[in-house]
Amino acid sequence: MRNSFRGIYKPTEDEFNRLWQECLYVVDTNVLLSLYTYSNDAREKYKILLRDISDRLWIPHQVSWEFLKNRFGKIDEANAQYYKAQNLHKSLLNKIQSAKDDDISYKEIIDTVNSIEEYLENQKQEYPFKKYDDDPILEFVLDLFENKVGEPYENKQLQNIYTEGEIRYTGGIPPGYKDDKPENKYGDLILWFQILEKAEESETPIILITKDKKSDWWSLSNGRIVAPRFELIDEMYTKTNMLFYMYSLDKFADEAKKYLQIDVGQPAIDEAQEVSKAYMPPPPFVTGTFIPDTSGVMASLRGVIKLQKTYDDISQGIVDQGRYMQDLVRTYTIPANLISLSDVVLKASPYSMDDENNIDQDDESNDLSKETDNNDKPEDT
Repeated sequence: MRNSFRGIYKPTEDEFNRLWQECLYVVDTNVLLSLYTYSNDAREKYKILLRDISDRLWIPHQVSWEFLKNRFGKIDEANAQYYKAQNLHKSLLNKIQSAKDDDISYKEIIDTVNSIEEYLENQKQEYPFKKYDDDPILEFVLDLFENKVGEPYENKQLQNIYTEGEIRYTGGIPPGYKDDKPENKYGDLILWFQILEKAEESETPIILITKDKKSDWWSLSNGRIVAPRFELIDEMYTKTNMLFYMYSLDKFADEAKKYLQIDVGQPAIDEAQEVSKAYMPPPPFVTGTFIPDTSGVMASLRGVIKLQKTYDDISQGIVDQGRYMQDLVRTYTIPANLISLSDVVLKASPYSMDDENNIDQDDESNDLSKETDNNDKPEDT
């Protein structure tokens, strides 16, 4: 019965062991692009992981094409995140200054905010992706997948896929029917067909590593991922007689400890999870010990904004300034030696953030590049 409904049943432990030891690891475009969004430490950990499995890595031509096309936008997005963070810091500083009281010294508070802004500027100077043609991630990907990329489809093959895709999408057959980009409507389906062909040609099981969370790839329950869509597992087994399974990047890294004895470390796993959950990807230039929280400056700033909203519920919006500074220090993970709170037990009005600085899930699709000065965009040389 298990073979008749292979997609419904979770593979046995023996099957998982065989899968991990024999499979080809296929990396989705979004995983490669995510290397632009991680901290330097996490990025290096995942690069090591990919190198360690490089003898069994392979990507469809669709992945290579999407990566080369979209890396420019990722570089722009990461740079724009810096300006977003910088603007939020300026807004916070202005709010603090506007709340000044003649009887209160705000020097320590202002010095702290200025030190964060100075740190951001220093990190921006060390940010490695300033030019499109001087891109270490590009070089890494090109070297890693040398002679490990599938062949492209000819136009006639693509037309046949588009025709079949219309039928599959109408019937809700995964993957790809949740894609909402007209210019790449059948991208996921092309990728899937190329994976199927590779499994059949090489007679090798497949593990797909992806950051895609849409329900045309995953079975979901109450918005949480349960397992790969059973239709995908069934289609793979029916057409190729091969096993298929999928992992998110953080889950793959976690399972690699068990099946491959490769450990990227819990901080890197946590960061991959945080980036996936974040409203916006954290800027990759935030590293080191000054702001060590793995979710980055943008997540820290979101924490400050949420803190401001909490103040609205406190009596008449008046809060103890010492408590505010402790929360600020905790939010930014500022080393204790940068600020003394022993003498700061002051009162001040809370700072309401301007609407333009509020961040919620609806902002995820905003074009951040509008906030980037044209003179500061990466040079296209």
